[in-house]
This record gives sequence, structure tokens and C-alpha cells, in this order.
Amino acid sequence: MTFDVDSFVSSGKHAAAVIPVLIAFGYAFLRAGSAFPLLARAWRLVAGTSPISNERIAAYLRDQRDLSSFQFHSGLRPHSLRQTTQLIDWSDANDVSIERISKCGAYFDLRSLMINEAVLPSKGRTRLAGVATLVLLASTGGLLYGAAMMKYAYLSFRDDGRHFAIADDGARTLRWTLPALPAYGPALDKARCDTLSAGAAAAGFSVEQTSVLCKALGTPELDKMATENLRAQRLFVLFLAALVVGLFWSCGAWVNKTRAARTLSEELRERRSTNSGAGLATTADPT
Repeated sequence: MTFDVDSFVSSGKHAAAVIPVLIAFGYAFLRAGSAFPLLARAWRLVAGTSPISNERIAAYLRDQRDLSSFQFHSGLRPHSLRQTTQLIDWSDANDVSIERISKCGAYFDLRSLMINEAVLPSKGRTRLAGVATLVLLASTGGLLYGAAMMKYAYLSFRDDGRHFAIADDGARTLRWTLPALPAYGPALDKARCDTLSAGAAAAGFSVEQTSVLCKALGTPELDKMATENLRAQRLFVLFLAALVVGLFWSCGAWVNKTRAARTLSEELRERRSTNSGAGLATTADPT
């Protein structure tokens, strides 16, 4: 049986076209904090757009649609329309935008409409997290650079398990130094193998290893194995880089939320001290 490569490639292209749609649905679900908009649209596709006769049910569905819309656009998670309107009223009364409140994350309590300083990290912890964020960013750059510049494939001998590195310039002995950096010996290439006498060792390899490498260098089998290993090594490094990017994003978002909450807390506290009669709700005092 043969495979139709053109049909396979065409099917892969059609499957790849679905990925952005799935990403859009996933983003809408996470942003809105509810599957209600997606389920409501699916229901309209199945049952049509006929009006709901029961007014209480219709009102509930309208409220849920409005609540999900607010959650999607603001990034906040009020539990009801009443809590939503209270939040909007507080935003207008204190001249603080909904977007700025959203940047505070969970540090802004939607029930009491205050920034809860009891759970707000100290400035020292925030600075330390900021330094960690920069370290993660530098690590990401280092991993990506390492993946791009990687030219040695790491293989091992079947008999003794000793590792060695191989590239276009030949095979080299390999040893690891701290912090997990490879150190390479001199190269053993095909030209040098042709000058060696029988039973000779070269480039830090034993007699048996030198003999095996000299027979394998330049063969399609070794070239294929080296290419596959090099590709796998790069994919592994890229996977590590993706993990570090996730940590960087999470740590950076935490730092930004903490700083936004602290800045808003200090600003509202200053307003309250200068205009105590305005009755501004600022921060919850730590207990």
C-alpha cells in the first residue's frame, strides 16, 4: 500500500486552519470566566432564535449574557450584575478606571471594593520577584541562543556508554563541567583516520573507539543518527525555553499586579487623608 503525500499534506493544512479557531474559543472561555456565551451561541444554532416565553428565564439569560460580556471586556470576575453595578459606581465615584482595577488582580476585593493589604506582598518580596523575572528572561534568551547555535550531536558508544560529540568537523570526546557546560576534546575526522596506523588511538578515544569511529565517519547511517539526535536536542532545549517563558510570564504578571495594587492603595489612602469627608473606600486594614 502506498501513501498519497499530496492528500496528507492537504489534510494537514486543513487541520492547521482549525487551530486558530480553537485558540479563539479557548481565549474567550478563559477571559469571560464562563462557558455561557459559547453554550448560548451553540443553543441558538440548534434551537433557533425564537423568544423565550417565561420572563424570569429570559431575564436570567439576559443577565448572564451581560455579566459574561462585562467579564470578557474587563477581565474582572464579579459574581452578579448587582456586584458589577456596584463596582462601576465605585469606579466612577473614585475616578479609578475599570482597567486599572483589573490590573490589581485578586488583590482588589470585589465584595468590599477595597485593596486587601493583608495579602499584599511586601516591597522586598516584590523586588526579589522582579529580579527573578529578569533572570528568567535572560535564561530564555540563553536557551534560544543555545538552540540556534547548537552544532554538536551527543551520541554514546554501545559497549561502554561513553558519550561523545559529533559534527561536520568530526567526532570529539565530551565531558561536562559546571555549570552543566560541555567541554570538547580535539576532533577526529576522516582525514585524520586515513593517516592512523592499525591499532592506534587518537583524539582522546581508546583504540577500540577510534576504530569504530573511523569506520563510521562519513557513512549515511552515522550522518542520519547525528542529524536526528541534533534535532531532538534542539527540540528539548526549545521545550525548556517554553517552560521558562511560562515562568517568566507568570512571575512578571504577579509583579505587575502587586505593584498596581500597591500604587492604587497608596493613591487612595493619600486622597482619603487630604479629603476625609469624601468617604473614599481605600484599603482593608490588615488584621
